[in-house]
Formats: sequence, C-alpha cells, structure tokens
Amino acid sequence: MSSQTHIRSIPADLSAPPMVEMWRRNALPVAGIFIIGSIIAGFYDFPVFLRAYLTGYMLFLGISLGSMALLMVQHLAGGKFGIPSRRVLEAAGRNVPMMIVLFLPIAIGAKSIYAWMGPHTAMVEGAMHAANWKHVWLNYPFWLVRAAICFAIWWFYVNRLTRLSIGRDNDSPNNLLKWQVRLENLSGFGIVVYSLTLTCASVDWIMSLDVTWFSTMYGLIFLCGEGISALALGIIGMTLLSRDEPLASIVKVRELHDNGKLLFAFVMLFAYVSFSQFLIIWCGNLPEEISWYNQRTHGGWGYWAVAVLAFHFCLPWLVLLSRDIKRHGRALRRLAYFMILMRGVDIYWQVEPNFSRNSAGKWVSVNFIEKAQFAPHWHPEWQFLVVPVAIGACWLVGLCMQLKKYPMIPVNDPQLYEILKPEHAHA
Repeated sequence: MSSQTHIRSIPADLSAPPMVEMWRRNALPVAGIFIIGSIIAGFYDFPVFLRAYLTGYMLFLGISLGSMALLMVQHLAGGKFGIPSRRVLEAAGRNVPMMIVLFLPIAIGAKSIYAWMGPHTAMVEGAMHAANWKHVWLNYPFWLVRAAICFAIWWFYVNRLTRLSIGRDNDSPNNLLKWQVRLENLSGFGIVVYSLTLTCASVDWIMSLDVTWFSTMYGLIFLCGEGISALALGIIGMTLLSRDEPLASIVKVRELHDNGKLLFAFVMLFAYVSFSQFLIIWCGNLPEEISWYNQRTHGGWGYWAVAVLAFHFCLPWLVLLSRDIKRHGRALRRLAYFMILMRGVDIYWQVEPNFSRNSAGKWVSVNFIEKAQFAPHWHPEWQFLVVPVAIGACWLVGLCMQLKKYPMIPVNDPQLYEILKPEHAHA
C-alpha cells in the first residue's frame, strides 16, 4: 500500500476530538477547588503539606518522564503497538515544563522535610555521621543544581522527540529513513541518560528523606514504576480517544493486546526488582539497611505494604494473564486507572513512613529519633488526598492543552499502513 493510499484511508481531520476540550473544562474547576484546599493545607501544617505535595508530584512527574522514556522505546523497537498512543505520550512528556514550575514549592520548602538540610548536630548519632559523610553530595546548593540539570535534560529530550516526530509527518514519505535514523540515535542514548537522571532524582527527592538508608536498586525500581504509569496512561488515552475519529480508525484489537502484554511485562519487572531489593537486604540483615523495611511494616504500615504487594502486583498480574482482558478496551482501561492509583499508593508508602509524631505530637524525621526507639504509626492526613488531586487536575489540564496542538495520528510512521489493512483489525 502506498503512502498516498494509507493517508486517504484515515480521516481528513486529524485534530483532537471535542472530548479533549470537555476534559479540560471539567478539570479546571476541580483544579481550582483543590488548589484552594492545598493552600489551606499549607497554612494548616506546612511539613505535612510538603510531604503530600512530594507524593503527588512524584506520581505525575513519573507519568511525564515515563511517557518520554516509552516514546524512546517505541522509536527503538519499531512495531505498531505505539502508534495509537504516540500523541498521548508526547503530550504527557511536554508537561515537563509545567512540572518544573510545580517543583518550586518543594525547592522552597525542602529544608522542612529533608533532615540533612538542617544542622547535622540535631540528628541522632548515626544519622549525623551519615549526613556528614554524604555532605559533599547532600547539600542544598548542589541539590538544586542537580535538579536544574535533570530538568534541563528532560526538557531537551521531550522537545527534541516531539520536533522530530512532527518533522517526519510534515516531510515527504520518501525521506522516512532519515527521520527514523535520527529518532533511533536520539532514543538510544536518551534511554541511558534518562536512567541516570531518574536515578539521581529518585535518590535526591525520595531516598534521601532518610539519610542513613541507601539502595543501589532504588532508581531501577522507580524506572519500572514510571514505565507502568506511562503504559497505563497510553492505554487510557488510546481507548478513550478511539471513541471518536481520528483514532477510531487505527486503534485495533492487536494494538490493545500488545499494550496489555507490555503492561504485564512491566508489572512483573517491577515486582522482580522490588523483591530483589528486599531479598538482598533481608539476607544481609544489617541494621542500617533493614530499618527501611521495619518502618514500613509496623505501626499500621504493614497493611499498606500488603496492599502494595496485593494490588500493585498480584491482582494486575492475575488479571493480565487473561488474553480476553488484554483485548478488551474497557476492561484494560479500568485496570490502567487502578494501576495509576496504586502507583500513588506505593509512592505514599515510600515517603510517609520516614516521619512519625513524637511525644509532643509534632511530626519529626526518622533521622531525629534513635532507630531502636522509632515507632512509626500510620496517621491518616487529609492533605494526602487534597494536594495530589490538585496536582493531578493541573497536570490533566496541561495534557489536554498539549493534545490539541498537533495531529493525533503520526501519518508518516512507516508502520501505520499495516494497521489500516482490513485483516489487521481482528488479528
């Protein structure tokens, strides 16, 4: 099938369907209401607000960065599975500039949640020793510099991926090889850079909440989690947008099945690396390492640990074993919603047990209490519902605005014509 034939086989209007604008209008009042609630939360208890903000921020930043990484995987691997979700992932990646702005509250209030940013002498002996030893890396100015470098790199790759993708669509079909080579070269090196910068960010922003704990697998666990989030977003976007043209012409059963299988693989990979970290620490049985898991399995946090195990791995794994569910858009989309929710629960479980109330009822970091006396107890805080929803609503508004900027189908992708074959629809 020639390029002219397959271009005539898709709708003439490739702009985003009206439902995208409806999503944006519906998300705006939600964002406004919950932003007001977040402001109230900040005045009510600023440290708790910051921890809730960090939890929501890492969830939606992870979706944007995971989308960027998944785009690179699509360009390197080829295949048809990524075409229906291509523009959704590009739009999510282009939310990175918004996430740079949303990082400002964390940067401004960082000293309220990162114990190592304050005077080390206020810490217990073990934490003080660790903070002094790591001071070359863990100091506020260098922390800000690393954050700025990571954001600059992510912004560059997001912009470059979009420009090359749109440039290929606007060029002659005879020049497709040139664009494919550029995208592959950018993506091959970009995957490595993404892995390094994500490791740096996850260590700086989450793992360093407890200055005494460390794990060489932490960045990889976050990478797998972001892969799950991005795949879930892609599935949600392609199944919802396929209710109308132009995506209704190219979202076929096989693409749903392929994305479901890839989500299944990422769920297993996430479980594998998470269990590997636990197994290594359990076998070592060193006090400075096992404390992280002790904090997350006692005082009510054990129920959250079981929930992460059961609903972030076991349930999705069992559901995705079904071939029929992976080929059913509505069922797969519901699972994708659930996976994003559980990703937020997992980040909450990683962030909040680093803090506990002392005898005076004040929240303090684990680094200010002797580990033998540290007894974390789960306390429900309404900020952890209000603040992440505010960030998510703002993020959704940005996503809708980005979706409306470019055509919804990459018309010059060399794999597109195969999707449009009649026999492909029921494969």
